[in-house]
Amino acid sequence: MCSFLLLLLTACASVPVVKTEYVRVYPPVSLMVACPVPELNLSTYGAIVEEDVPTLIASLRVCDARMGLLRKWVASPQGTE
Repeated sequence: MCSFLLLLLTACASVPVVKTEYVRVYPPVSLMVACPVPELNLSTYGAIVEEDVPTLIASLRVCDARMGLLRKWVASPQGTE
């Protein structure tokens, strides 16, 4: 009988409180810098084709490489690579 009463007393024990904490993780600052926009020389059609288009393509490639690093960081298990 005594063991039965002790068993009932365990039901009155306090329930542990679970506290969930959210931590916001940000990407590295080096990946959050705005992509540079090159100055364009729109004086002639030849200048656009010979100078501006390759400059814009190079700028887009640099920006895409940084965004690729950002995507890799987001896909990493902890977002800390």
